[in-house]
Amino acid sequence: MKIKTKFYLASPLVATVGYILLIYVPYLYKPNFFPFLKVFDIYWHTLICLFITILIIIARIFVHYPKLLKLDPTYIIVPSIPKKWYQVSFCFVLMSLIMNAFIVFKGLNAYTGNVNISKATIKEFGGINIISQLCLFFIVPFIIYSFQKKLKSSVVVVGLLILLVTLRSYFMAERLALIELVLPLFLVYLIIQQKRIQIGKLFKYIATFVIFFMIFELSRQFKNQYGNEELDLGYKISWTLERLFAYYGDTQNKFYYGLENELAYTTNHYSDWIANVLENLGINLSSKNRIDYGEFRWRDFTNHGGLNMIYTDFGILGLIIGLVTIFWSFFLLWFRLINGNLFAWSVYPFFFIWILELARYNPFYLTRFLVPLFVFMTVYPIVKYVRFK
Repeated sequence: MKIKTKFYLASPLVATVGYILLIYVPYLYKPNFFPFLKVFDIYWHTLICLFITILIIIARIFVHYPKLLKLDPTYIIVPSIPKKWYQVSFCFVLMSLIMNAFIVFKGLNAYTGNVNISKATIKEFGGINIISQLCLFFIVPFIIYSFQKKLKSSVVVVGLLILLVTLRSYFMAERLALIELVLPLFLVYLIIQQKRIQIGKLFKYIATFVIFFMIFELSRQFKNQYGNEELDLGYKISWTLERLFAYYGDTQNKFYYGLENELAYTTNHYSDWIANVLENLGINLSSKNRIDYGEFRWRDFTNHGGLNMIYTDFGILGLIIGLVTIFWSFFLLWFRLINGNLFAWSVYPFFFIWILELARYNPFYLTRFLVPLFVFMTVYPIVKYVRFK
């Protein structure tokens, strides 16, 4: 039996394995700098993660495909993008570029060395700051068309957008703004180039992620906590590396806290995005998302955890249906993508990131993803079926 040693880095298998590792491995680490009381021991933790893995396998079974275990095709079809798609996508990319420029200018003008001050300026834009994210799904056909037509001007536009988002993520503590744009574009590039890697080289990408996380935390959280205090390099590395493990261990522990204390149906995270939109219109809705985790959480970690948010909203049955539906959609998008479906090409790269981020929060509840997705889903059939002169 020949064992396959190369596979697509953008394969759903990578994101799925990454997700399972993120909910399982960090919880095994004993925190020192960020101590919190763990709900379950390793035995129960392993059983629950095994159950989640089984649900993911069930989701894969529900996606009908000739070869059940085949997630890595021999060839991927890159769709041919009509010019009208490029024109529509350019409008949304340009809008996001301009909005990000306003946000960054406002943040830098208020920056005094404290990222919280510059970050607070985003609220001054109200709900219109969502324009800065409207390019998310449109940027994929924009990039593919530019790649196929070799348009250097488009590369400059995307480059400026990435530069602005990088400044925004650094000076305004919005790491998600960078992740949600750069990583999906990197995945699009890998898919277009039909890039495969050796299994062993995957560890290089994992190491890159860890280094990126550590550098970001050193420039933000570490600086906020210790200021200009002189500490040796070993302490800084230990602190930031443990924070990575504690970051995900904390969210998993919150899920276990919810299970142990039977907190099903006690929250309404699913409606937060609606509440945020109405709040920008001056309408305040009551929320029941406050859970006191006490000593079972670390005080600086505010993420609820993807599993926890689904469970406390909809209970065990809702969690099972929700997880199966999420991963079923993920696998289905991949198989549509490899057959050249433009909608799948536009959405899958972001879905890939959402699967990984599900370990610490539920991306499907966030306004910054839902609104751009609804806009794209509305525009998609119009551009596809309406004739442009």
